[in-house]
Amino acid sequence: MSRLIAAELLKLRTTRVVPGLLVASVALSVLMAALIVLLSSTSDIGGGTGGRLVLSSGGIVAGILALLLGIVTTAGEYRHGTILPTLLTNPDRLRVTVAQIVANTLAGAVLGLASVVGTAAVSFPLLASRDVAVALSAAQVTGIFVGGVCFAALSGTLGAAFGG
Repeated sequence: MSRLIAAELLKLRTTRVVPGLLVASVALSVLMAALIVLLSSTSDIGGGTGGRLVLSSGGIVAGILALLLGIVTTAGEYRHGTILPTLLTNPDRLRVTVAQIVANTLAGAVLGLASVVGTAAVSFPLLASRDVAVALSAAQVTGIFVGGVCFAALSGTLGAAFGG
């Protein structure tokens, strides 16, 4: 099973869509967080709800793009006929599908992690430049970031399941 997962991860690393979605995920996350901070009034983003909105934008964007990634990569194999060599080497469709799901889950987690880091790198300095104190504890901020990564990972899982 680990050979199948490694093969699926190799497929993901060698396609152009994955780096493109990674860049798009980080760019859209950073842009969304920056726009929320810069276009909102300080009273709107100063409380706990505003802080959650700003900090969760990375996970939300990454989750949507991870869903698309899962659908495109698994359905694309059937569309382009590249599933045939995979099934010739391992004819058990269930194992192949599980390997695709695991690989897309990991890819979704990577998308989520990159987007969350990008969001944090932009949000905190922008909030500080506007003298906005986010009323969230360190545990709450960590929970928001971990939740964003988990959301993106689960979205990759769901996308792979839909596409396969």
